[in-house]
Amino acid sequence: MTSILEFLTMIFNKGAAAATLRVQLAAIFNFHLWVDGLNMSHKLFKAFLKETFHMRPPVKTPYSPRNLNFMHSRIILPPFKPASSCDLKYLSWKTIFLVAITSVC
Repeated sequence: MTSILEFLTMIFNKGAAAATLRVQLAAIFNFHLWVDGLNMSHKLFKAFLKETFHMRPPVKTPYSPRNLNFMHSRIILPPFKPASSCDLKYLSWKTIFLVAITSVC
């Protein structure tokens, strides 16, 4: 058990994410169901994984990146412009897009 925890600590110290450690531990116990009389659900392994998640929580992007310059270049061209002669369908699409994109940012 000590060698497994040392191995996981080494990987963590090299910058691996906490989820990677969970995958490594699962791979070890896939081939060795019991190590030193313990299985993967032992409280020491659970506590170790929980602590690594607290030390290095996963980073999530709040929204997907968009190419707003590309979209802007498209909605200023026909059939979206000029608004006075624009079809109501395209004007509605443009309005919905602009409201959606400004509410996300």
